Amino acid sequence: GSANLATAPSPDVLVVACGISCGTFVFDCILLLAYPAECAVRFAAAGGSWIMWLHHTVSIVVWPYCVLTSRAAVFVAWMIATEASNIGQNSYSLAGAAGYEGNPIHLLLGIGWLLSFLVFRIIPAPVVVVGYVRLFVAQDCGLSRGGRAGGLLTLPI
Repeated sequence: GSANLATAPSPDVLVVACGISCGTFVFDCILLLAYPAECAVRFAAAGGSWIMWLHHTVSIVVWPYCVLTSRAAVFVAWMIATEASNIGQNSYSLAGAAGYEGNPIHLLLGIGWLLSFLVFRIIPAPVVVVGYVRLFVAQDCGLSRGGRAGGLLTLPI
């Protein structure tokens, strides 16, 4: 069939970005294994460290497949882009842990995190959801039944 968002070719830069992102996810999994008690406390507000395991392991398996086979790679590109807001999150958290709470630097890092979260995650989300529904729910997206089922199941993760 003709190319659409579900079957658009993956650019080389996306292949590299996917490799880097999956590498950081592997590192995160090593931390989850090495420091289970600390991670359970750290991620308690988000439902516990199991959600990090699910998100990271599914991404490590599914993202390279999608990017290397040009299947729903545009969605992987957006998910990789959302990881950019983690820089602000981690900077803010590290500054707080280093005793900068109440300091203008901590406030600026918090504002930067908020803005990056808005730009990379919140503002594009409606467009991504509409594209997801149009491609995987409302029409034939050009993928096999298994590919379509995989997209329906894993893209929301």
